[in-house]
Amino acid sequence: MSYGMTKPQRTSFAVIKHLLPPDAWAVWRNEVHHGEFDDEPVLVYASDTVLESLNLDFSTQEVEHVFLILVEGNLQVKTFIYNNNTDGATGLVILGDLRASTMLVGGQEIYVTGNIAVEELFWGDYNHGSLRVLSDASVTVFAAVDYDVQINGETRIGINLTPEDESSNWQGIDIALLQATLVEKIYQLDNVIIDDETGEEEAEVELLRGEETLNWLQAGKSLLKT
Repeated sequence: MSYGMTKPQRTSFAVIKHLLPPDAWAVWRNEVHHGEFDDEPVLVYASDTVLESLNLDFSTQEVEHVFLILVEGNLQVKTFIYNNNTDGATGLVILGDLRASTMLVGGQEIYVTGNIAVEELFWGDYNHGSLRVLSDASVTVFAAVDYDVQINGETRIGINLTPEDESSNWQGIDIALLQATLVEKIYQLDNVIIDDETGEEEAEVELLRGEETLNWLQAGKSLLKT
């Protein structure tokens, strides 16, 4: 399917909430709290859309705050989807497929009714955010750190940096795999411990965000080691 360049329409959540999946977080939360989001600003792309990049820390001179972005169709983001504020960022609902090169997200629900394909790195961070995909997912390098992921269809992951620990609900970073896969500027290791028996390295891993990371992405540089 070919993608068209479109401009978003600015409206309110009350106007478009009937278009959203009924189990989307914003929908059921709004119902439980009697329309608390109805006046929140929303941007709507009314057809298949292609964007160069998408920053979900939505703040421009024209718009100070956007509660949600709705795409009525497929969304292709040529480079990155990103946000720095994992306590609360702009939500994203796509009524179709999502394709992007890199995704560094957290602090919002990303809901995709079709397929998702991430060509390089998907990193979901912190428990204030989640990814919901109703069909299939394909990701080259994947990390979900204290971050909820629900994929209804087939999942194809090239390298999983956060394999599930069957003994708990927490997903731990594979440190050796992380160091072999990602450029060092994207993460920081704290409280590093070497296991005396296995020799394996354990540490707290922080995903580094902010201006330096954003500049790196805007320059078209990969976060994966070549």
